[in-house]
This record gives sequence, structure tokens and C-alpha cells, in this order.
Amino acid sequence: MEVLLVDRGETAEMVLTGGLGTGTADEVLRICSEATREFRNIVLNLSELRYVSSAGLDMIKQLYMTVCQNGGKLELYNVSPTIMEVLEMTGFASFLRITQRSVFSV
Repeated sequence: MEVLLVDRGETAEMVLTGGLGTGTADEVLRICSEATREFRNIVLNLSELRYVSSAGLDMIKQLYMTVCQNGGKLELYNVSPTIMEVLEMTGFASFLRITQRSVFSV
């Protein structure tokens, strides 16, 4: 699992590559939590994310709660159909902001 942070002003774009599961979720949460100290908003770019497990979903939920407590927004984009299905089946799609295109101008 790789996490690339791209500074977008008030927003940190976190590009997740690989799988978000038991072995990686804690480290990804640590990296993202550090970003919430510097950035108000977090955008997770999931274009290279191959799978997400229950530990990964828990990480996303914890990050969502932290960002909201800080008065910011969490957004997911470039979500594959497979991961979108998981988000819908678990109810995460009902409270997360999910888009298919970049929120940043190229």
C-alpha cells in the first residue's frame, strides 16, 4: 500500500495505491490523520485502490469523523465499481461524498 499526499491548498489529496486492509489500514489512518492537522479537507483518490476490507472501511469511517470534527469535508473520487459496491452494501455510500471525477482542475 502506498499513500501519496498532494497539497491542494486547504485540501490534501491522498492517492491510495494497492489494498486497504488489516495490514495497511492503521498506517494509512496514521498518515491521513497527520494530514488533518495541516489540511481542513481530505480527498481520497481511489483510482489505484484494488480492494478494501472491513478494517479499511473502519479507517475511512474514523477519518470521516476526524475531518468532520475539524469542520472539513472528506470526499472520495475515482471509485471503482467493485469498491463502490462495497460502499453501497455497507451503507457508507449514504454518508460519504463520492464522485467519479477529480474535484481539481487539471
